This record gives sequence, structure tokens and C-alpha cells, in this order.
Amino acid sequence: MKMGLVIGLALTASACTLDDSAVDDEETGSAEQGISGWAVGAIGTTTTTTGFDTGWSTSNSTCVLTAVLGNLREGGWWSVGDVASEASVKRMANGHWGIFGHGGAYEHTAANNPVMAGAVCVPFPPTSSGHWRSQDTGSGPPALPSRFADLAPTRRCFLTAVFSDWGNFGQFADSVQAVRIEAGETDGTHPTTGWYVQGTLTSNPYNGAPAGATATCVDFPAIAGEWGGAFGGATNTMTTGSGTKMCGLTGIFGAFNVNSFSNGVALNAPSAQNGNWTMTVASSKFATANCIQ
Repeated sequence: MKMGLVIGLALTASACTLDDSAVDDEETGSAEQGISGWAVGAIGTTTTTTGFDTGWSTSNSTCVLTAVLGNLREGGWWSVGDVASEASVKRMANGHWGIFGHGGAYEHTAANNPVMAGAVCVPFPPTSSGHWRSQDTGSGPPALPSRFADLAPTRRCFLTAVFSDWGNFGQFADSVQAVRIEAGETDGTHPTTGWYVQGTLTSNPYNGAPAGATATCVDFPAIAGEWGGAFGGATNTMTTGSGTKMCGLTGIFGAFNVNSFSNGVALNAPSAQNGNWTMTVASSKFATANCIQ
């Protein structure tokens, strides 16, 4: 099963949408508006790993996660035919950003767990990206945070992928984050200032299959306004006032173990360019997000 949604985009006077042909006909919706500066899309499947082509070039734009929904607790890694559960935005072979949301598999046998990924794309290229992966041993403390970018005045970083397998995201303490460490905030796991991607996930204790996350930074030309949110089990407004804004996820926490495309964390884009974003977080979950104007 797949689901796709486009709210709208236009970087010129005419509107264009993400390609509906990349989404199965089983359950698809789309709408377009002449909205300048950003686009949102989503795809959710149990087994399809081909992704959803956004049409946005990786050379002059960036797409980051706005939603992670469904069940991330299934899947394998090391054996032939293993597939980890995944919600991500990543480069496709054609040079476009693709959105990927799918469940896991064990040696070619699908677990049939639903996973949906949502993303927002903005017309600014990525400046740096980082990757965090759990320790291969499946025991001991979580892997250390991975530093991937320096601080810069208009640099902001967001999650771009979450991948998981059997045994993870079953409790509130399970998490992945992109975090900014400033002067005075350094510690033993963040020894210098900068941007880090990190998590509390552990590898599969039986076969060492890892879980992990990626994050990407954007250097915005300017930041006229900024909002942050951190909450669980509610829907709250993320931004205020007029003007074009975008929001991206910076952290997800909790039990992502419900077989539903509508259960998880989702930033909800406005229907108009100058509208305001909200975020919906299901019970037993917590999320952090950042919004830029």
C-alpha cells in the first residue's frame, strides 16, 4: 500500500507538482497551488522500496523530513533479502530527491509493517550531511553522537532519514536527533561546538543489525523568524504571523510500533504560502522540530 500527497510548489510563476506516476494507484491524492519556495510530499508503503521522485534537484535544493509514521520495529539487515524499516529523504539515481517510506523484511519475507515518510523541499542546496549508526555488537551503550557540521549564523540542520529493525522504537527512550551544541553546552559526548546527529537505539542483539539516522544542514540566505517545538501526544501550532515559512523534524522519540500510516509524528503544512504550520504527535511519542522564515 502506498499513499502520496502534494500540497504545492512553484519556484516560477507556474505551479508544478511531484510526479503522481511514482505512486501506486491504490491510495493516492494530490492537489497543486501556485506556492513559491517550498513543496511537501509523503509516501507510505509496507514493501515498496523504489521511493517517490520529488522532481527537485539535489544540486540546488534540499529536502528534509516532516513526518515519520507507522511501525519501525520490523526488518533485518545482514542476511540476503533483509530490509530495514525506513523513513527517509535521499538522492535518487536521476539526481532528484526521493522520499522513501517502507516496512521491513526478513530474508525476502515482508513483515508488512506500514511506514510513511513526509518531507519538505526548499530551493537552497545542502551544505553538509551526517550519519549516525548504532553499535554493531548489539550490546553496550548507544554509539556516540556523530559531529557533521560547524556552527554558522543561518545554518540549520534537520533529520533526513530514520532506519530501524527488529526490537527498536518500542519504548519512550528510543530516539534519534539532530542537535546544535553551542559554547557552554559541550560535554563528554559532544566535545566541541557544532551540529551532531545522535540516537539511543541499539543494534539487534541476535545478529547485530544496526539502526540509525541521517541529518542535513541548509545555510539559509537570511532568517527573519524562527520557531521551535518539543512536545508529545498533542497537536500544536508551530509558527505565527504571515510570510513564507518551512518546518523540519529535528528529533523523534518513543514507541513507533503501531500498524497505521496515521500514527506517529507529522508536521502539517499550511494550505497557502503564508499560512502557519502545526505539528501532530501521537500518544507514547515525542518530537522536536524547527521552523524558519
